Amino acid sequence: MATRSRRKMILLIVLAALATLLLSGQAGAVPNYAGNYRDPAYGVKANISTPSSMPSVTNGVVFNFVSNYDYGDWIQVGWVQGDGYCRALDGAYWPTVPTSYEESNCNGNYFEYQYSAQPLNFTRLYEVVYTGVAGEWRGIIAGTPRYGFAPYATPTLVEALTELAGSTQPQTRASFTSVQYKGQYSYFNFNQNYQQADNPPYATFYSYYNYTCYNGM
Repeated sequence: MATRSRRKMILLIVLAALATLLLSGQAGAVPNYAGNYRDPAYGVKANISTPSSMPSVTNGVVFNFVSNYDYGDWIQVGWVQGDGYCRALDGAYWPTVPTSYEESNCNGNYFEYQYSAQPLNFTRLYEVVYTGVAGEWRGIIAGTPRYGFAPYATPTLVEALTELAGSTQPQTRASFTSVQYKGQYSYFNFNQNYQQADNPPYATFYSYYNYTCYNGM
C-alpha cells in the first residue's frame, strides 16, 4: 500500500512539473516583431490605428506601440489585445479588446496601466519622450501626459512596432503613420532603414515613417 502511494505521489509530481514546463515555455516564447527603429533619439511618436473589424486573439497577446529601448529597460505606450488568459508581469490580465496602455521596465521595476478601449477603425496619437529631467521619459496618449520613469540613457534607441507575444496566432492590423523621432528640440520623420518583419507579424512599408503591420487579417 505504501509503495503504491509513493508511486502515485511521484506520478503527481512529474505531471505537475510537466505542466509547469509547458506553461513557462508558453509564457517565455520569444516575441515576434514588425516595424521600424531609429537610433538615437530623445522621443518617438506615431498615429497608431485599429482595424475596421475585431481581431481574433485566442492565444497570446498583440501589442502595437511606440517605445524607447535602453539595454533591456523601456517605456512604451500603444494599444494591446490579449486572449483573456495571458497576464502582464504584475499579474493583471491583458484586455480582450484593443485598449490603450502604458508599460515600463526601469532598473528592475515593472509597471503597466490600462486605459480606455480604442474603438475599431480609430487612430490615436502615442508618444514616449524625454522630459528633460534626470533621464526621465514619459508616455503621452492622445495628448494627455501619463506616467514618467527614470533613469534611462538619453538619447537612446526608439521604435514603433507590432509585437506578437506568447504565440504567433493573434490577429492584428495597425497602421503606423507619421512615425517621428525627436532630436534635441524638434520632431522629424523616421529616416533610418531598420525595418523589421518576422513574418508573422508582417509589414507593408510605404516609407520609413508610414507602414502597416498585420497578421491574419
